[in-house]
Amino acid sequence: MTSSPEPLYDLFVGIDIAAVTASVAWKEPSRKIWHALTIDQTPQGFQTLQQRLLATGHSAKSILVVMEATGSYWMTLATTLAQAGFAISVITPAQAHHFAKALLKQAKTDAIDAQTLAQLAALLQPAVWTLLRPFLLNSIND
Repeated sequence: MTSSPEPLYDLFVGIDIAAVTASVAWKEPSRKIWHALTIDQTPQGFQTLQQRLLATGHSAKSILVVMEATGSYWMTLATTLAQAGFAISVITPAQAHHFAKALLKQAKTDAIDAQTLAQLAALLQPAVWTLLRPFLLNSIND
């Protein structure tokens, strides 16, 4: 029998990305309470999200954020959160779909998708996405 990994993080966040908004859900491993909000895909929306997540009392590096690579809509939010020190994992839409299917999820809303991504974060703790820009800039300057 395989058990889920020991939590490396204190808070698990799922973000369902859309063109102009993002639905966010999060929870701590030991609590049943879900928190959710919808943010605009703007610098102000990203700042609001960071403030809300840090208001949980956890450091950015102890918060795992999982989002789908939906078109190019995810890139600015992922980059912003990664630069702020959050652990970001970007998965494919197929991975998210298969996980939801395995959980027998039938309803599909942005909020439910965000909760499902937070569950995926807690159970699977997928690999952290890394920004390549600093590496590329250093390579060009060498």
